Amino acid sequence: MHAAFYLPEEMTRRPILSDKLFSRMKPVTQYVHEVWQAKEGLPQNSVQAIVQTRDGYVWLGTQDGLARFDGVRFTVFNKENTPQIKHINIHSLCETSDGSLWVGTEAGLCRYKNGVWISDGAARRLSNEIIQTICEGSEGKLWIGTWGGGLHCLQNGAIKSFSTAEGLSNNFVAAICEDRAGGVWVGTSGGGLNCFRDGKFTAYTTAEGLSHNRVVAILEDRAGNLWIGTRGGGLNLFRDGKFTSYTTKDGLSDDSVWSLYEDAAGVLWIGTYVGGLNRFENGRFTAFTAAQGL
Repeated sequence: MHAAFYLPEEMTRRPILSDKLFSRMKPVTQYVHEVWQAKEGLPQNSVQAIVQTRDGYVWLGTQDGLARFDGVRFTVFNKENTPQIKHINIHSLCETSDGSLWVGTEAGLCRYKNGVWISDGAARRLSNEIIQTICEGSEGKLWIGTWGGGLHCLQNGAIKSFSTAEGLSNNFVAAICEDRAGGVWVGTSGGGLNCFRDGKFTAYTTAEGLSHNRVVAILEDRAGNLWIGTRGGGLNLFRDGKFTSYTTKDGLSDDSVWSLYEDAAGVLWIGTYVGGLNRFENGRFTAFTAAQGL
């Protein structure tokens, strides 16, 4: 039996999706959904971030602390038992190639490596402590998006910050993705999409064809296409310098796209605010909602 977390989409920004869980050959009704809530040991029911680390544990960031799930029980980490975690509201999680789990909170950044919690000194120098999103980049870089303080790059213990003063279109950063060519794509809340390349920002907004300026999810697929989820403008494909938008008029179940995932078969999965889960394959959307057993 394959177990899946069943979480309200508006509470889940970055769900982990298993290729085994979402085979396109099976209807969603064939899967067993198990629900874990506070009564089963989860610290709080509003799950905002999920990541599975290489050791198999599933980590969940909630509004009342961090939980590690081994498939049977939860181990909770919070300010009381882990002083390195400065705030119980966990916004973002990211495992990097060195095995570190980075935890973004309402009051800064910390990490967990080899069973030890570390409060990073350089991270404490961020201009804003509300860590909204974290992304591992090339050359040992860690890209950090803050809510109101712009974009930051942590590398070799040093922090470099980027805000509207450096050309970023908006200081409220909701999503980050580094592409295969080394360009860093930054989604903002109101300033559209930015690309940081060769030391300069290029902004893409509705004026350039983006369907909405509130960008909350970014994914580069295996073909090098960039997919952008917006809050109210549906899904965008950016290819060859042009945007193509997909909305409810094209079969998408909801125009607020919160999360994106490409599976091993190259199928795109789209998590929405109120429209459940969508599969995009061969130019067509298939929606999975409560009516289909989700």
